[in-house]
Amino acid sequence: MRYGNKYKDADRITTITLINDVLKIRVRMNLRSHIAYQAKVLEKKSQKAKAIEHYERFLELWKNADPGIAEVEDARKRLAGLQSQ
Repeated sequence: MRYGNKYKDADRITTITLINDVLKIRVRMNLRSHIAYQAKVLEKKSQKAKAIEHYERFLELWKNADPGIAEVEDARKRLAGLQSQ
């Protein structure tokens, strides 16, 4: 019976670890989206320098992303537009 409990404990630890990993990923994703949202708000408020900082930070967080992610492509276009002004 003792070994059965150890296996159940190991399964619980594995489950908790997986849940923890998923939550960390969600927090990171929400943070990235929030930074992009802040950049858009700053852009609309004509706070160009701060908007550029936020777009650059957002893109730094997504630097290893697969190509074709709409939010990343949009941020690149908006950053380029701000930098060309």
